[in-house]
Amino acid sequence: MAVIAAPSILNLNATKTNSSSLSAEALKVSGAYERVRGKPLGDGVVPNLVQVHKPTRLELASGKRVHWFVASEPGNSNGDKEEKLVQLTSWNEPASSAEHTFTSVGKHTVVAREVEADGVTLTGAAHTFTAYSKVVRYDIRDLSESDRSAYFEALHKYYVTSSSEGASLYGPNYQVNMRRVL
Repeated sequence: MAVIAAPSILNLNATKTNSSSLSAEALKVSGAYERVRGKPLGDGVVPNLVQVHKPTRLELASGKRVHWFVASEPGNSNGDKEEKLVQLTSWNEPASSAEHTFTSVGKHTVVAREVEADGVTLTGAAHTFTAYSKVVRYDIRDLSESDRSAYFEALHKYYVTSSSEGASLYGPNYQVNMRRVL
């Protein structure tokens, strides 16, 4: 797994290529839960489905070493007006996989740019994929120890916070309703 360097931003339009000139390539996405279960999120019904706010591993099915880029769609919940790519790999070190945490729900563009034999020069060939980031619910028995602990801490905070205190902390829409939680 490559070390993620400080991100650099590129214009997405500069990286789009005619995908018909490229060999068929597939994107593999997985989070910790998918790797443990051995099954993709949603059992693969939606291709490239990823969990928001959890690290996701991005790989090409062929295992090629490439430069990795990710962008969110314009108008996503993060408020971007235009799509810009963030580079996940170091400029001089392509990788067979990269790890990225999607921070907004919605469509995201994932680009794998091929490099020449020197490992640095971009060939111009790019594989562009769409990943769909969603909020994912799990059965409580399937949660990792840290996720289960975080869930119970949040639940406890909800139970012990009064409506007036919650409204001052979290906004006017906060209300205590025990039936909603259970």
